[in-house]
Amino acid sequence: MNCAKLNNMKNKQLPLLLILSLLFFVSCKQTKQEEKEDKNIVNITVLQLNDVYEMSPVSGGKLGGLARVQTLLKELKAENPNTFTVLSGDMLSPSAIGTAKIKKEGEEKEQKIAGAQMVDVLNEMNWDFFMLGNHEFDLKEPELRARLSEMKFKVISDNVLDTSGAMFPNTQTNLQFEVEGVKIGLLGITLDKNTGGYAIISPAFEAAEKAVKELKNKGSNIIIALTHQVLIDDINMAAEIADIDIIMGGHEHENFKLLRGDDFTPITKADANAKTVFVHKLSYNKMSKKLDIASELVFIDDQIKEDPAIAQVVNKWTELAFNSFRKMGYEPADTICISDKVLDGTEAAVRNRATELTNLITRGFLSAYPTADASIMNGGTVRIDDKLQPGPITQYDILKISPFGGSISLVSMNGETLVKALIEGQENIGAGGFLQYANISKVNEEWMINEKPVEPTKVYKIAITSYIVERKDNGYALLGYKSNHVQKTAAPKHQFVKVVIDQFRKEFPSE
Repeated sequence: MNCAKLNNMKNKQLPLLLILSLLFFVSCKQTKQEEKEDKNIVNITVLQLNDVYEMSPVSGGKLGGLARVQTLLKELKAENPNTFTVLSGDMLSPSAIGTAKIKKEGEEKEQKIAGAQMVDVLNEMNWDFFMLGNHEFDLKEPELRARLSEMKFKVISDNVLDTSGAMFPNTQTNLQFEVEGVKIGLLGITLDKNTGGYAIISPAFEAAEKAVKELKNKGSNIIIALTHQVLIDDINMAAEIADIDIIMGGHEHENFKLLRGDDFTPITKADANAKTVFVHKLSYNKMSKKLDIASELVFIDDQIKEDPAIAQVVNKWTELAFNSFRKMGYEPADTICISDKVLDGTEAAVRNRATELTNLITRGFLSAYPTADASIMNGGTVRIDDKLQPGPITQYDILKISPFGGSISLVSMNGETLVKALIEGQENIGAGGFLQYANISKVNEEWMINEKPVEPTKVYKIAITSYIVERKDNGYALLGYKSNHVQKTAAPKHQFVKVVIDQFRKEFPSE
């Protein structure tokens, strides 16, 4: 090869070598930059539950169960040690197990379990954070104080005090913790719906603003609001308090994932009774101060194995409760009938419309009082928040339908009062005061009983949940005895659970 040709080849190769060198240099620089950025990124996982009253699986064993949640939690912690758990209100009540009475060690008398089973399970799960929901105040004050004192996890409450103006035991206002140099602030906001007569709940929005300001002053890089309030209040909070990075809420018992406000703040709520959970993956860049949030709704179903240790705790409390029910004359595991229908008792249904389950119950009221013209039940009586699947129905299923038990009464009222009460019931759609009924209908805007128009002056006998007439709830004030519009009759009361059991047997007879 002559020299001219060799030089020509070298000249052609030189640009290629330069390009390769430049690419290598840029690649090394990018790799170092990426490594630098990786060191500044902190990944945090948050597992969110809300509105959990049942420790065991629901929906015929297909969904939920805290032992399954524990299995998921272990997987998340194995993936990322920076994993934390939150429960956004409502776990101590209502539940059938919570109404059972047991004698604790060192105590002379039997006392209601009143949520002790839930506290014990969450303690065993090494839970991290909890906030007060409205149903915590279903408990009597000594019961709530006892449960709070038993909790090994942190309870955050920014707008709830006792009537003396003091914090409840083992609760604290907004708090901050640190993960790899990232400061995370948490606040807890409860809606003012139920105080139990022993709590003061201050306005939610003002309390949230104050808590966020305090957390920003502490230097919080991420602010998480744990809320238990209606969705519209979460939406307003996201829109108007810019420094909240995510709202992890509860109360509706249905799953939601919304982005609201100028910063598109995420608002998430899981389904009740751990049918679903939210898994939030937060990625924070300490250099750029940028936060990325990826939230996934995860179904807790029978494809997830139960954690043996948590299952053992659940079984312990279940057996204690079942023994209590046996003393009361029930055999929880006994099958009372075989159903061939899906019986919907979810809150989203029974507080908005009639279902196969509510119709069965109100027909049961008429079976208990054959002389009644119609029957009425407040939707809030049904607390199972589940769908009973076709198949065996046990006594425990009935106990779960209405954990508070209660009774049914036969009362009398004139047609004018009845119509006004029914209209009030319609206005309570979506709430516990929504009225379910049997032998009552509405045709062309006219109320009917037994397919005949209600006569204003005629006196009707109505089988009704005793709670309505004895408590004079604000949702149906006309139906209270104190209103003088409703009169007692000589007919004795019937126990709700027995009436419903009898009706199930009647509608699904054994062959």
